[in-house]
Amino acid sequence: MKFGYLTMGFDLQHQAACAVHAEKRGFESAWLPDHLAMPAEIPKSYPYLFDEDGNPRLDPKSPIFDPWVLISHLATVTGTLRFGTAVYLLALRDPVAVARSLVTLDHLSGGRVTLGVGVGWFKEEFEALGLPFQRRGVLTNEIIHLLRQLWRDEVVNHKGEFFTLRDLSFFPKPVQQPAIPIHIGGASPAALKRAGTLGDGWIDAGSQDLDEIARQIKTIEQHRREAGRGDQPFEITVVNNNIFDSPDQVKRARDLGVTRIVVSPLQGRFSPGELRVERDYLDFIDAYADGVIEKL
Repeated sequence: MKFGYLTMGFDLQHQAACAVHAEKRGFESAWLPDHLAMPAEIPKSYPYLFDEDGNPRLDPKSPIFDPWVLISHLATVTGTLRFGTAVYLLALRDPVAVARSLVTLDHLSGGRVTLGVGVGWFKEEFEALGLPFQRRGVLTNEIIHLLRQLWRDEVVNHKGEFFTLRDLSFFPKPVQQPAIPIHIGGASPAALKRAGTLGDGWIDAGSQDLDEIARQIKTIEQHRREAGRGDQPFEITVVNNNIFDSPDQVKRARDLGVTRIVVSPLQGRFSPGELRVERDYLDFIDAYADGVIEKL
């Protein structure tokens, strides 16, 4: 089992120290969130963003930094820690620019980058950029295909619904071959199908129900078999799950096929307002390493 941590809630000035410490304590990866903008007030039309008491789970003022800029900083102070996005809103970006940023990070980090992709949920974020919210899934699929073309082909030609590229040269190619891994996030039927048919891995949506996770994994495996991809390497990452806080629970997850658990300091004894000093973050990393990682 691999272990990662989610950087959301970590103040920017503490990110480097936490990455170095997490690497020393046996964490395999760090995962960064992504949004270009957030609603000033969380709309009630997004019920899954509220707890059972009606309180928003997400603070619109929570700082979210550009993941590629931050990864470039963290990669220079670490040697083995991988970096991924959980998840990157690919449909909001130009695919050629994304391909360039990622291949640069792949070389800078020595092949320690994973692209975790989601289609997005905040309609107004798409409207602000003049992009079709209802077509975001189809747009994401096309960009995934295009990224792999850019990272693979000597001369890139592509004609799709949203993008047309003619006789393009794109170098260097990634350190990681045949391509930078692309993991698909989400729990909707469309997301599970996308993971099985297009992804190198799946990132769950933070379910607290192990039986639900098992059903989702089974669905993905069916899509993989139907797409003729059942024998290809595939990683399963569960994110921000406080149900995996003991060695026994981790073993249960492993038996289901989970390959990575990503934890967050915002679960358990911390709330966002309590995370003020670097020691809080380091204590969280130590507590999970001592209580779970080193007992396996």
